Amino acid sequence: MASFGRVPRAFVLVKVLFLALIFGADAYGQTTIWSNTLTGSINSATTPFTTGQSVASNITVSGIVKGGGLTGQTLTDRYNTTNWSNSVTLNTGNNDYIEFIITPNAGYSFSLTEFA
Repeated sequence: MASFGRVPRAFVLVKVLFLALIFGADAYGQTTIWSNTLTGSINSATTPFTTGQSVASNITVSGIVKGGGLTGQTLTDRYNTTNWSNSVTLNTGNNDYIEFIITPNAGYSFSLTEFA
């Protein structure tokens, strides 16, 4: 067996870090941080709408919020609004929007890799 001498310490450290990054990537696996199944009778006039939402630990979610320019309806299995502007340009003054805000708790962060 051939001997190549002593391997430099820095090389060993780099190799260990590289392997940790490759095999440790699953430790930061993807997870759903917020969802809302929207099942049953949904009153879209309720804002924020939080019924049925599931939130991961260490974050806060506003729920579904509709802008004041929209009218909510009660339908089954969906959040539905009417009175959207027909304008082809963005006009934030008419308050036609739906939003949700996800905020990490102090000392935590998150990265979005998929929005589905």
